[in-house]
Amino acid sequence: MLRLDPGGRTLAHDVELATTMWRRMKGLLGRASVPGGYALVIRPCRSIHTWFMRCAIDAVFVDASGRVVKVADRVAPFRLVSGGRGARAVVELSGGAASRAGVRPGDRLVEWERWGAA
Repeated sequence: MLRLDPGGRTLAHDVELATTMWRRMKGLLGRASVPGGYALVIRPCRSIHTWFMRCAIDAVFVDASGRVVKVADRVAPFRLVSGGRGARAVVELSGGAASRAGVRPGDRLVEWERWGAA
């Protein structure tokens, strides 16, 4: 589970970790949709692409400590997105999930040590 601080809002119940080169490259490709409550944590990662994806996704870029540095909402297929300065990983979610959870730069992922620590 990934939760946000402040407030303990739940970002995802089902979390998958992608740390190998192959798994990071594959990401969410090939999926017709991303289920609600699901997150793919890709690390290390400073930017993503949605080439050949079939649905829009949210991308929450975080620094090494799990602090949100950028939120890209509803990234359409065939786009490139950079996390910018300080981004070390990305949490990919279903399109609109980040805004529904109220994710903002400066928030911290509470359980980042479990899912994102290098």
